[in-house]
Amino acid sequence: MRKTLRQVKPTAFVIASAARAGAHFAPLMQASENIQCPFCGQSFELVIDTSVASQRFTTDCEVCCRPFEVFAECEPGEILSLDVQGQ
Repeated sequence: MRKTLRQVKPTAFVIASAARAGAHFAPLMQASENIQCPFCGQSFELVIDTSVASQRFTTDCEVCCRPFEVFAECEPGEILSLDVQGQ
């Protein structure tokens, strides 16, 4: 009989336990920034993976659900510029 393994995200406990055991982890390259929806004006927090220097992606407003584009310029661990545009 074959077992199917499911992948799970490591919890803080698992990471701390592994670190005590000598495992090494790369630091998270994420930063958050408050943005404003170009349609309804609602502000909300957006988390950006700063390991990618130049990014362009579409996300939806958490309130009005309309899609908009996000343009981000980053350095590892830091957001240099962030712009949003309605589609």
